[in-house]
Amino acid sequence: MPEATRWRICREVVVHRIDDEAVVYDPGAHEVLYLDADAFEVFKQVDGTRDDAAIFLKLAQKHGERTDEVASRFAPVLAAMRRHGWIGRILGADEVS
Repeated sequence: MPEATRWRICREVVVHRIDDEAVVYDPGAHEVLYLDADAFEVFKQVDGTRDDAAIFLKLAQKHGERTDEVASRFAPVLAAMRRHGWIGRILGADEVS
């Protein structure tokens, strides 16, 4: 059975994690968003950080890769999350039961 973790973001957005992917529900916008493994990695690293370079640095440290390699892989994902307004709502991610 896949590991499931529930996250509450800014008391608005709830994330249900299944393995390396996630489903995000925003009750205020009545919106559900599916996050593949790359998008969920970005989502977890934002946690109060709005600066792209800082997010890429955290990802690089986590994966043991160069920052430019991580940036080329995750930049499109982060850009899409910004376009959808998710970055402003992700700040302060806390895991809840």
